[in-house]
Amino acid sequence: MPTAKYKPEDAKQLKKLGQHVEKLIQERGYENGYQYWIHVAGDDISRDTLHRIINGKDTKVTSLFTLARLLKIKPSQLLDF
Repeated sequence: MPTAKYKPEDAKQLKKLGQHVEKLIQERGYENGYQYWIHVAGDDISRDTLHRIINGKDTKVTSLFTLARLLKIKPSQLLDF
């Protein structure tokens, strides 16, 4: 799969989203995304997808909806950073 090219402002927003998701995971008592994936998200979201979100890579909106459901928050709260 080729590496996506983003405008600098888009890449910055994706990175901020990843930092915010990581913070939400840590607020729930998990040390990192992998630990969260093992204990909560493994049946609903792939490890690679969660890794891509946290690391500021492009992701699908449906993955964000799934992650919001797992975190027990509204999807809009993922983007409130």
